[in-house]
Amino acid sequence: MRRWGVLLVILRAPLSAVGMVERAAEAIGVAPADLRRKLAGAPPMVLKVDTDGARIASAKAALDALGFRAAAVDAGEVQGDGERVVARRLELDGAGLSATAGLPGEAPRRIRAEAIELLVRGVRGVNETKTTHTTERQISLGRAVMSAGLLLTKKVQTTSTRTDERREPFLLIAASDGGPDVILYEKRLDYRFLGAEMQPAVFANFERTFARLRALAPGAAVDERMARGPFVAGLPATGADPVDLALHLLRLAARER
Repeated sequence: MRRWGVLLVILRAPLSAVGMVERAAEAIGVAPADLRRKLAGAPPMVLKVDTDGARIASAKAALDALGFRAAAVDAGEVQGDGERVVARRLELDGAGLSATAGLPGEAPRRIRAEAIELLVRGVRGVNETKTTHTTERQISLGRAVMSAGLLLTKKVQTTSTRTDERREPFLLIAASDGGPDVILYEKRLDYRFLGAEMQPAVFANFERTFARLRALAPGAAVDERMARGPFVAGLPATGADPVDLALHLLRLAARER
């Protein structure tokens, strides 16, 4: 049975006040030096994880009382790609975008340009399992004896399984309109919407798509920590997919800016 964790997350910290770190550390039961280290980065900062949601809720209330903006995040409620539009087709115009996953009868996910609040670039590891069946002939002394030397070999079938991980860049488009997020994977997107700007290389097309989205929504926040840093690797184990958990936390933090 999967055991979910509840995270205590800082989305905004009033660290300019004298003695604030010490008071916050005492309120949640951690060493001031440890808390100061965790608060050194940019939000969101995960302070602790616990399977007891009541303890996390109590710590959150204590931090909120000191002027922090904290969140208790239940890892069991973190959404994955099943709740997003994994876009295969994309259309951009001056008013916004339309994305579809290419499913039969699917209605496009339309997002107005002004509703785009966050663009997150990252990389997800995708496991691919390959099973190979081979047949070869091997010398069989037993068959040779039984057949008076007429049958010297026998067929032997072997099965081997290998799991490889490939890293696939993605771009999450988060909107404030209440609809599902849209996620674009570099090698799954049909780039024909780029028209004359379409290039032979997938990487170049993905970069051009990112540039077009930034131009479409200049007011949207852009976060690239998941593409170039240890943000995901630094998250505690919770039972949730680390990439999906990181995206959830970045969305929460973006709304506090």
